[in-house]
Amino acid sequence: MDTRWFWFRSSSRCLIIQLSHCNYIPDILRSFLEDRTITVVGVWNNQERFHQRLEIWRLVDIRDYLPTWLWKCSFEMIVEECLGYQGVRKDKEICRSNWGARNLSDDQIVQASHDVYVCCKLGVKERVWKMRA
Repeated sequence: MDTRWFWFRSSSRCLIIQLSHCNYIPDILRSFLEDRTITVVGVWNNQERFHQRLEIWRLVDIRDYLPTWLWKCSFEMIVEECLGYQGVRKDKEICRSNWGARNLSDDQIVQASHDVYVCCKLGVKERVWKMRA
């Protein structure tokens, strides 16, 4: 995936960075991702660090912190079981769309925002920063 997104707990904003459109990774972004006090939480994103030539200090797949019976469940099932949110859906067409496009569609932005919000909520709930040093 060529797009990385972040949600900051202190705000209601989500930052989307399209690394595929960067000629290089800015030092401030590299420093942020390599910061040993920051945990990056996602679902199925453990290969991204290699594609972007980033050394992310703590890149966590949230499934590793969930009950084993949820490991192979859909994103929707994980959200419902762990957070109690019903009706959260990942549209397969949006998931398969061109995330490397210079201008993401509104649907892609909404999908990315939902993904990062859920991963952040699960990361906080499971306290993943305490479990991995």
